[in-house]
Amino acid sequence: MKPSIHFEFEKQLALQTFLTDFAALNLSKMYLRIFGVIAIMTTTFASANAQCDNLEPEDSIYGYREREGRCEGFYKANVSGFAIAVVSFTHGNIAYAMNSNEKLKISTNPLDNFNSVSVQGTNFLMNKNYRLDLELKKGEVATIPVKDVLEPNKLDPAHLGLLGYVERSGFRYFVPVTPSSELSGSSAGEKNLKLAISATIDLKKVVWRYAVTQGDLCGNYSDIVVLPASSFLRNSPIELQIPTAILEKGNEIGLCIQLSVLGTNGMEFNENIRLLIPKDS
Repeated sequence: MKPSIHFEFEKQLALQTFLTDFAALNLSKMYLRIFGVIAIMTTTFASANAQCDNLEPEDSIYGYREREGRCEGFYKANVSGFAIAVVSFTHGNIAYAMNSNEKLKISTNPLDNFNSVSVQGTNFLMNKNYRLDLELKKGEVATIPVKDVLEPNKLDPAHLGLLGYVERSGFRYFVPVTPSSELSGSSAGEKNLKLAISATIDLKKVVWRYAVTQGDLCGNYSDIVVLPASSFLRNSPIELQIPTAILEKGNEIGLCIQLSVLGTNGMEFNENIRLLIPKDS
């Protein structure tokens, strides 16, 4: 018996409905995949814009977190053992007014083969641990409102260190930054480079020497420089004077620094530091 026209129509309608539903299902899956990719991309780009380090924030409104294109605030320290660190590398002095209308500004001279410099800030001689992290692109000036963290916590310029750094050939090179502010003026054009280190124990002797790099290789080292006999307190800045004769060459300069310190506990420690100084510094 031949199927009726009505049965054939119903069969075609069922097939068409099935194909429509199947297409819709696949379309839904496609949209889900697209939305998933967009969500992953959005999350990735948001994370890339935030330059926050893996630090545990302090439990307060001043805790270390992202704040308008930078990461800034106080964190819970987890320090053990001994460490020597570069804590500041600037052109001139850091100066800003402890005023809610003040803004700290940070810039750097451009480097030959880098489009950006990572900037870090830290504090000295306080019971709290402050940190600033941001990425400074070529030609940019970073602006830090002091009312957000610095001013309400009484973190004045004498207790703040600033530095830049880049990575090259597996080495970290520290780069000088130029601090200025809206109310306290600018140190732009200041030729005096200020490099400061700090240690987590009291020291009684600090000696160092330097060599100009050839590519990423260290050249011939200078005579040893012995800092004047003193008591170097833990977590306080210890300044190393970069010879001005080096800066008069006018070209981008890399420096290797060999540092040796003697703790009041009688233990000796050594550290290798690399600097990259832009031309016209």
